[in-house]
Amino acid sequence: MAIVYMRNAYLLGAGLTTAMGTGVSSNIKDMQSQHRPVIVDFTLQEESFSLPYFAIDPPNKYRFNSDDLLATYISEQRTTRIIEQTVQEALLQADISAEQQKKMGLFIGSSSLTIGLSDAIYQQDLRNASTQLTNEQPIPLQSPSDSYLSYFIKKTFCIEGQDHIFTTACTSSSNALLYATAMLKEGWIEHALVVGVELFNMATLSGFSALQLTCNGTVMQPFMPDKSGMILGEGCGAVVFGSDCRETSSGNLFYIAGGSNLGDNYGVTAANPDGGSIQRVMIEALRQANISSSDITAIKAHGTGNPMNDNAEISGVKSFFSPIPPVCILKPYIGHTLGACGVIELILFCRYLEENGELINSCRDYDVTPHLPLTSGEKVTSGCFILNYFGFGGNNTSLIISNRS
Repeated sequence: MAIVYMRNAYLLGAGLTTAMGTGVSSNIKDMQSQHRPVIVDFTLQEESFSLPYFAIDPPNKYRFNSDDLLATYISEQRTTRIIEQTVQEALLQADISAEQQKKMGLFIGSSSLTIGLSDAIYQQDLRNASTQLTNEQPIPLQSPSDSYLSYFIKKTFCIEGQDHIFTTACTSSSNALLYATAMLKEGWIEHALVVGVELFNMATLSGFSALQLTCNGTVMQPFMPDKSGMILGEGCGAVVFGSDCRETSSGNLFYIAGGSNLGDNYGVTAANPDGGSIQRVMIEALRQANISSSDITAIKAHGTGNPMNDNAEISGVKSFFSPIPPVCILKPYIGHTLGACGVIELILFCRYLEENGELINSCRDYDVTPHLPLTSGEKVTSGCFILNYFGFGGNNTSLIISNRS
């Protein structure tokens, strides 16, 4: 699907909670440090595993057991607290009126948030059943549904506009951004609140481990020769978009100039290795933004560390761009936040450039040359940028953002 935009939709406010910290400023500041994941120990079918994970405020700074995590850490209260503080930050920064907030549309992207909550509830029920005399058996995955997220946000922040939930694997919140911006630019809504959220769940971590896609070390290096593996992470990002352009101390506001979402039926968990599907979604996004590949200042790559999908992205970028613009990767800082990465990585990319006047240093953990020219702190104040997101099931999304006049 391609989205044709009638007017610009500007980024008015942002909120962020990741393993690096709470709040956008805290996250941007911590990107200068060497933040590393913790180690999660777990047992699957009587076999022990230890995997790195970017956790938000983990119960132990360096290492913890998944059973302890589910018993004391994962809860509905923790989930709603993280979402509430993140959305609150975005709304405060957007500085819109109560009436505008009431009418705004709500768009949520997440691939598996409620699975973690359901698993935690089930594990708690199992513990309760073992200590009580009862014939009732705990029921797995019985609650809550995804709709509870929109209900909680709308009730907490007095939002009465329409709400939409996107669950398209790793492109969930990028597709939420795509559709929210399209509705705003068509004049169907005045403001849009887009939330991407993904929190710990054992099913996802063990599933990626079973697919042999996870990294055994604590450093994630996408596009690296002979090295592979992803590190998962938690995160919640919220953005407010509106059609009103405002002056800021750092220059023009970022806006989404175009975007596209296309399917790739090559495989369930792998993109076409020739990069053709990735090239096509970038071409369509640029066409909708009415710009050419030569207008792109830098690329925010998906870059997961999954060797098959990294190779597909490498092929797609190399076959389309000549010369290749600087390529930024963000997952080594926060982990792969799955369905939340669309909103989270948009915030990190935009706010880091605004505050520092340069692109993020993506080369900090590379001692040999990767397959794409990674960003290394190039001085940039304005430009057009392409943000790529690719998900399981062949769901590919590219967004074009700009802060040019």
